[in-house]
Order: sequence, then structure tokens, then C-alpha cells
Amino acid sequence: PEPRFDRGRVKGAVAKLIRVRDRAVTDAVEIVAGGKLYSVVVDTDKTASALLQKGQLKRRVTFVPLNRIQGHSVPPKVA
Repeated sequence: PEPRFDRGRVKGAVAKLIRVRDRAVTDAVEIVAGGKLYSVVVDTDKTASALLQKGQLKRRVTFVPLNRIQGHSVPPKVA
């Protein structure tokens, strides 16, 4: 998208970044996550904007900027 673009700002597809410890639940994770497994994780929303505007993308891509993610704790009884 720009000269000297740091490719390290693009972390990769969600499917490549997660690990499922228990193989018995792999199918469940795939079904629940669905197409979101193919979303691309980037460091910031500015990186996502630059890629959308100047990235010359060949297909539709959904970006997940890490600076926009908010975590939530799971109560101990649920986990």
C-alpha cells in the first residue's frame, strides 16, 4: 500500500493464528467461527484502512484491527 510497508503489521488470518488444544472440539470451533476464521488480523485500524485504500486486494477481505478488540472475562462457573 505504501513504500516500505512493514508486513509485520499484518498478523495473518485468524485460522492461522489460533490453536485448538482439544481436537474433539475442532469441528465445533469451525462451525461457530465460520467465515470469521478467514478474517485478517492487523495491528491497527490505520493499517486496515491503508490496505483497503491502496492494497490492490484481489478479493473481499475483512480486517480485525487489534487496537479495536475489547476482551471480556468468562466467569469461572462457565469455563
